[in-house]
Amino acid sequence: MAKVTGYDTDKTEIHLDVSIKTITPQVAKQMLKNGHRNRHLSRSRTQLYTDAMRIGNWIVAQPLLFCEDNRLIDGQTRLNSVITANKPASFLVIRGFNAERTFARLDANAPRTLQHWLEYRREPNPAVLATVIAMAMRDDRGTFPTSSPAGGFRIAPLDAMEFFDANPRIRDAMVDAPATITPLAPRSMLVFCFLKFRELDDTLAKAFFVDLLTGSNEGHSDPMFLLRERLKSDLHARKKMSRTEKLALLIIAWNAVREDKTVSNLRWRTTGPGAQKFPEIQ
Repeated sequence: MAKVTGYDTDKTEIHLDVSIKTITPQVAKQMLKNGHRNRHLSRSRTQLYTDAMRIGNWIVAQPLLFCEDNRLIDGQTRLNSVITANKPASFLVIRGFNAERTFARLDANAPRTLQHWLEYRREPNPAVLATVIAMAMRDDRGTFPTSSPAGGFRIAPLDAMEFFDANPRIRDAMVDAPATITPLAPRSMLVFCFLKFRELDDTLAKAFFVDLLTGSNEGHSDPMFLLRERLKSDLHARKKMSRTEKLALLIIAWNAVREDKTVSNLRWRTTGPGAQKFPEIQ
């Protein structure tokens, strides 16, 4: 354990004990019994931390904070995750804070998002890139690429950065994807589709997006013509297509182009007798 002395922003002298501890589920339960008015527990964040601990991706960077009389003032979600995971985890433990002064300032600043990390790394188009990474992670883990966190999949920014670094093809797709700046569909969705399509046929994938933008293919049975018209009509529709429906239509059109097929219509039904599963990229 290290003894640290310093000064708060208002020049108040503070004395802290800093150490790295392995916290077992039993110890976590004991620490939680002596908490200091912690806020309502977030189930989704608890599950996010639990999953990281179970697969060995937990890091000690987020500390457990205790006040001068040894009450927990920050860390209840992390400790509950240790209990849920039923697995010990290591934490940076800091003791000695003034409870009222510290508790009032916790989480005063917004948490760092994936886009913030990408901006820090000076990645181009960080907002678009963040969404592409999230879609690729969801796809890699077997969920709809356009699903929301409420649908059961949350992404931790540091996990996303590790995934991004392990998959340089995502950055390559951002650079190489042609004709993805168009009002017809979100750029992040088009880049994600290019990322997936080029794995099967890089030349055809580039031609697909050029045709979508330029309208070089015409004819009422041509999948590119039908896709373009559906997306154009959606721009002025009162009830807009969902992101998931747009993604499904892009995949259906791609599959038809790759198989050199004509189509009578371009639809994806999710309800009724003709309901369809989400299409697989072929």
